[in-house]
Amino acid sequence: MANEPEHLLHLSTPLEAEHFWVTEDRLLLARHLGKEEGLGRFELLLVSIADGTLTPLETFNRQCKESMNCLGVHVTLKGHLHDRGFRLPPGIALSPDGKWITWNDSVRIGAFKWIVASLDGEEKLIYPHEDDPESEASDLRGIPVWLRDGHQWAAIIHSYHANKYWYTYAKIRDVHDPERERIIRFLNLNDGLILGVSAANEVVIRHSRMSLESATAEFTAVSLESEETAYRRYPIKLPHDDHEVFQTALSPDGRLVAWILGYHRRRRESEIWVSGLDGDGFRRLAVIPTVTEVSNESPTGKVCHSPRYLRWTPGGGHVSYGYKRSLWRIPFDS
Repeated sequence: MANEPEHLLHLSTPLEAEHFWVTEDRLLLARHLGKEEGLGRFELLLVSIADGTLTPLETFNRQCKESMNCLGVHVTLKGHLHDRGFRLPPGIALSPDGKWITWNDSVRIGAFKWIVASLDGEEKLIYPHEDDPESEASDLRGIPVWLRDGHQWAAIIHSYHANKYWYTYAKIRDVHDPERERIIRFLNLNDGLILGVSAANEVVIRHSRMSLESATAEFTAVSLESEETAYRRYPIKLPHDDHEVFQTALSPDGRLVAWILGYHRRRRESEIWVSGLDGDGFRRLAVIPTVTEVSNESPTGKVCHSPRYLRWTPGGGHVSYGYKRSLWRIPFDS
């Protein structure tokens, strides 16, 4: 049975791809500062769910603003580049205890680096980014993830060869022991969307390919416990034969997956579901209509509203999403 979504607040600052629940009533949000140089930079703010108050993390922003550089995705229509390109914050990973974040500062080609900083702004660690030496392409941004203990984090490194993108190794570091590191090498691990780390300290990856004929999504779970490659590939059968995957999110305890699913033969609505990590026990939480409106902010003159930016609240009791420039959540009782 579907639940009734709860409207939390309207956001004057757009809900960017990188936002996180820090507590049950506070959200960590990235805000674009404008084009100081290049595409500009971001600052971090805390958003109060109670009244929508935005509070900049002043010490953090002062210490880290120079490294919070913008990623640009420009829009080309009819051969013309529009300056209203999407400006995205760097890919950020928040530690399980909500005290640290890590990201790849990749604004300057050939000078990529990893930043690890505490949200209170008191500690900041910088590491060089290292490409896979066997990759046919250089300066590929890695993906950061945190292990379950909350003080170890891993840089998952990309590679390109044989006309494909791959994950080739993980370099694991520890904020309690900054000089310590270990490497886990992967073998023939296809590129995909990294959801996070499971309860068993496995990196969970959803691959972009899926079978529309059988409505099956492909996953891989890769262990971060052993220096030898240990992973398992598994398919997840979606609830309906006409379903396709729009987005997925791993629960805070690493045991559940939230899904935004649609129907590839009709686009009138999206559905939010929850399942076990291996696809067991699918349960539908809500049905959200797709709405198209006129907008001066879009190069096409129209904007399509559907649920995006799927997240879990820290205690795992709600699934949240952005919809029509507002934040919503749905209760989930496991």
